[in-house]
Amino acid sequence: MRKLILGTALGVGMALSVLSAGARADLILSAPLSTVNLATTPQFSRPGVPANLAQTVEVGATLSVNTPGTVTFTYIGSEAGFINQFFTNSTASGTPTFSTPGSTNMQFVSCTTGCSSSIAAALGTLAFSFRSPIGMAVNGVDGMIEPNFGVWLQNPDTAYLYFNDGGAGDDADFNDMIIRASFAAVPEPHTVALMLAGLGLLGFMARKRVRR
Repeated sequence: MRKLILGTALGVGMALSVLSAGARADLILSAPLSTVNLATTPQFSRPGVPANLAQTVEVGATLSVNTPGTVTFTYIGSEAGFINQFFTNSTASGTPTFSTPGSTNMQFVSCTTGCSSSIAAALGTLAFSFRSPIGMAVNGVDGMIEPNFGVWLQNPDTAYLYFNDGGAGDDADFNDMIIRASFAAVPEPHTVALMLAGLGLLGFMARKRVRR
């Protein structure tokens, strides 16, 4: 009986430790060039902008992952006169993943269909870019010159990307396109093997107990 308890505890411990490691999701944000308080930007405070989004964004920072996994990009919405585009590559080439509708009559328009897309993410800088009719903003390259974007790292597995398309007038409001990036880590092969070994030990001990 004691051996069964010990074996069960070992197997469960292995499985839980592996699942915990596999569930770890780590987005990393480098030091920004500047920080923008959106509460001081009247354009961002218009009705319709999701109230739960950050008041402060980091501009010129690079968003990276420290373990391979899957990233799901979700287009939240936009308040923009331009047709802006979001790409899951660093060259703003090919078919855009998301596009804004164009003139929104100074109102924030939320995405309603086709709002999410997932990609496999390798270790390092996350590949994505924005494009407006007047230029590009690329993760890992973007700086202070408009068009640019800011990032709010909500927690280790969720970040919000705020695009500023550099349109005419006092438009540095960072809501010309808002994207959420959600990260989920993929367990490494050796951790999967450990989990299977733990579960196998559970099965073996259970069968041994039944035969007695």
